[in-house]
Amino acid sequence: MQNIFFFIHENLILSIIWCFLFILSISSIIQNIFSKFILINNQKAEKLLSKEDAIIIDTRIIELFNKSHIIKSIHIPLENILSGKIEKLFLYKKKPLIFIFSDLNQIYQYTNKLNKYGFNRIYILEDSIEFWNLKDYPLISTEQLLIKK
Repeated sequence: MQNIFFFIHENLILSIIWCFLFILSISSIIQNIFSKFILINNQKAEKLLSKEDAIIIDTRIIELFNKSHIIKSIHIPLENILSGKIEKLFLYKKKPLIFIFSDLNQIYQYTNKLNKYGFNRIYILEDSIEFWNLKDYPLISTEQLLIKK
């Protein structure tokens, strides 16, 4: 025990950094255990789409959604989630829901609201839609829709 105190005394900065990283790791583990959503990358999203028939919910502003979005994604504005106007989602309550957020700062607020409505398979696409496009996954734009009509 004396050796530990001697080490801490002689290496105070290193000990403080180690304690900080230890606390940060523990808090991250606890947060992941109690979080009500899972951050996923593009590959996991594609697996959920193909194997479990997941639904993609795009919460970006309508202009960005119209510019380009993932094929078969549904646009639901963030305000609708907070106000409870999510009738479209209740059709997919048993399926995995993959959300696309333009800002990841308020995820907890929205996912807590969705959990209150009984949605428990919530996934967040951590790689933004731009990375989806870079990996050559299919996107559709308003121009493509106009050409097909």
